[in-house]
Amino acid sequence: MRLFAAIDLPVPVRQSAAEAGAVIRAALDGRHSRSRIAWIPPDRMHLTVLFFGEIADGPAATLIERFAAPSAQAPFRVRFGTLGFFPRSGRPRVLWLAVEDGAAALARLHAALLARLEGLPWVREARAFSPHLTLGRFKEPGTLDDRSAIAAVRIDPPEPAVVDHVTLYQSRLSPRGPDYTVRAESRFVGEAGA
Repeated sequence: MRLFAAIDLPVPVRQSAAEAGAVIRAALDGRHSRSRIAWIPPDRMHLTVLFFGEIADGPAATLIERFAAPSAQAPFRVRFGTLGFFPRSGRPRVLWLAVEDGAAALARLHAALLARLEGLPWVREARAFSPHLTLGRFKEPGTLDDRSAIAAVRIDPPEPAVVDHVTLYQSRLSPRGPDYTVRAESRFVGEAGA
């Protein structure tokens, strides 16, 4: 099964992020950009902490069991800010909102999950963890003009959100987009300032 761990964001945060995407879309439409962007609908927005990919059923059952244990992580706040792109230079493929506050706590959570799931057979991503909220994916690499135009757009970032758990999702791909099923949750039981 295809699995990933993510932070669930409150509806107002996801709606605000989608509105930021609409502002960017309007700016690109005003420039008659030919880039096609698949915008992430609010009900599918999440902040990915760890992507596992395809896991065989036996190891997946162990992963789900280990994942569901409470976490010593303390609840924390996440606040989004500036726009960013992957790759970080050249023609853009992914447009996202940067994590302005809470990035250190997300990095600790990422490391704690890696430690908790040590020994399970899955292929770790080679790139470093970079917390972000994806707004859209270019269907073909965007242009440098699009990058400049998007970077010039001023958006109202979403309000901060309190994070008190991390969710393990199973993702099933279909022609109408991915379908996500909750497989486990790990609640944060640590105390602030600990």
